[in-house]
Amino acid sequence: MPSGIVSFLDTSNRNAVLGRAALTEETDAGFAGSSLLPVTSLNSGNTVLTADFNGDGIPDLVILGNGILSVLLGNGDGTFTAAPSPPADLPGAIAVGDFNEDGIPDLAVVTAFDEGNSEVLLGNGDGTFTQAGGSFGTIDGDYVFTSSAIAAGDFNGDGKLDLAVDCARIGDSPCNMLLILAGNGDGTFMQPSSIPFAQSDSPSAIAVGDFNGDGQPDLAVTNSGANGVNVFLNREGNLSAVPAIPATGDNPSSIAAADFNGDGKLDLAVANAGSGDVTILLGKGDGTFRVEASPTAGMAPNSIAVGDFNGDGVPDLAVANAGSGDVTILLGKGDGTFRAAASPAAGAGSTSIVVADFNGDGRDDLVIANSADSSATALLAETSLAIATVKKVSPAGGGTHIVEAIYSGDANYDASKSAEASLTVVPPSFSVSGTPVSVTDGDIGVSTLTVTPAHGFTGTVKVECDGYNSTFSALDAPTCLSVAPVTISKNAPAVVKLRIETQAGTTPGNYVEFVKATDSNGAIGGYTQISVTVAAPVFSLAGKPVAIASPGEGGSSTITVKPSKGYSGRVTLKCIGSTYPSYLIDAPVCRPIAPVTISQDAPATTKLSIETQSGTTPGKYFEAVEAFDSGDVVVAYTRVAVSITAPAPSDALPSTPVSVASPGASATSTITVAPSGGFVGTAP
Repeated sequence: MPSGIVSFLDTSNRNAVLGRAALTEETDAGFAGSSLLPVTSLNSGNTVLTADFNGDGIPDLVILGNGILSVLLGNGDGTFTAAPSPPADLPGAIAVGDFNEDGIPDLAVVTAFDEGNSEVLLGNGDGTFTQAGGSFGTIDGDYVFTSSAIAAGDFNGDGKLDLAVDCARIGDSPCNMLLILAGNGDGTFMQPSSIPFAQSDSPSAIAVGDFNGDGQPDLAVTNSGANGVNVFLNREGNLSAVPAIPATGDNPSSIAAADFNGDGKLDLAVANAGSGDVTILLGKGDGTFRVEASPTAGMAPNSIAVGDFNGDGVPDLAVANAGSGDVTILLGKGDGTFRAAASPAAGAGSTSIVVADFNGDGRDDLVIANSADSSATALLAETSLAIATVKKVSPAGGGTHIVEAIYSGDANYDASKSAEASLTVVPPSFSVSGTPVSVTDGDIGVSTLTVTPAHGFTGTVKVECDGYNSTFSALDAPTCLSVAPVTISKNAPAVVKLRIETQAGTTPGNYVEFVKATDSNGAIGGYTQISVTVAAPVFSLAGKPVAIASPGEGGSSTITVKPSKGYSGRVTLKCIGSTYPSYLIDAPVCRPIAPVTISQDAPATTKLSIETQSGTTPGKYFEAVEAFDSGDVVVAYTRVAVSITAPAPSDALPSTPVSVASPGASATSTITVAPSGGFVGTAP
């Protein structure tokens, strides 16, 4: 290891020495400078997997991207040589396994589009591949399914590798199924069986492992639609979904399984592209999980892999971040928690990552596929590092400074200079924020202002309003009352109340009050906007339903006018018509409604009189009523239900007795038909 002194120079300030430190040896997770690998042109690096494709005992690579497969054969020193690209028909996902039981790794390739073909590529043992006969990418022999996730395992226990495929679509329709294809041991597969489960159209990922300790391979599938993981337990070849879906972060994109807390039960690590973190799910040994932690990753983490990067025998994690183009290294503590190590740079759009010992030194290395520049990056592990560190440096002046590290060299290592690094000096500062205010005209509202110091600011801060804004022509706009200065120190925020006053004539609406905070020298250190809503006083209407016994009669409803937000004044009410089916005639009509005067929050009532005609059709009507304020503006509205009962004739027919003097004679009885309920008509 190198030894000696490292000097840190501020090259933007005449090479001023910021500090000197001796090199010390540290054991941690580090990686040597990256090297770009030869990848087939137009490859956008969506997936990278590793296996020994040419039988030389050295890990090789297969990379899928942009409809092309690239095979890179390892040279044993961390470099690779490109092999011929195997044929593929619009591939969307790949899995590695010995599907024809000849001891040579093969490839199962599922198509991303229904115009493509899913097939098995049989390894020839020299890094080349031959297409197996037939296709496994159809259901019932006719319907092509597409996918972005596939995994291999012996799910039915017959000693032959099977496939698990997260079916994304069948033709133009969402699939929402997990497909299991039993292997025949010759590179072909049976028709798939399906397990429905709710998911989204977003790409998913699959992890294979024994999650309930019964010795059979189970499945864990990320579900970005539910922001969780679907777990499928294997019971003698039959996979069924666990009802509980462990929660993840936003948009889970990749998943890996290992025993992170050393209890002998498989756990899960899930990279979340949307929330930029990793969800750790600790297995309970029965197929269920509990959330342990969510360590932070980089921007848009897209792929996750397990390895031992610091040589302590505890599983660690490597996360490829597509958004930030680097790799997050999370070192396992052995209890299910992790600590972050240095994040090596990869390439633009780091979409997939794989772990293996690519240079034969017994340490786990990394290869990352980069989607933005048609490349792959190899990062070779270094667990022993010579490090020099200086702390509490004080560059002269603020802003950005350019720093270089100068190594003086020793008996075995030449002097050298590091790449430039930027160091930004941020002066003490503070910020101000405030809560929104809702107030009625003529009243006072309060906003809670928080003055938050940063970078060690200490001193007195003056807070004051600096005008307002509204999207309308306002009268008597809200104004701020004075606020006493506040004193803040170190990093403790201070809270102060800002009172905002309105007038009786303030125009209702939404305003913005501008608030500035200045230090003792009058320099503005913080600025914020306070949302102020001035609500107009209002009132509401409610009317009781009216029941009228028969046409031609009348009825009344009690109308209640209820003020709110301090409304006072005269309220005028007016009927604006009836609502009824078209077959009804002579609708009820309203008589004029007496106005009411209301004050503060006391409700007032008035009568609504309803008249009907003798020809009014019985049925149910609605009388619409509007209420106007003193400015003749409609403020409230209600509908009063009016029910008119249909009249019915009496079923009683009284008559006078008849007495006939002798046989053959006649006599008369008087029968009386007495109407009721206003009945009009003919009674035969």
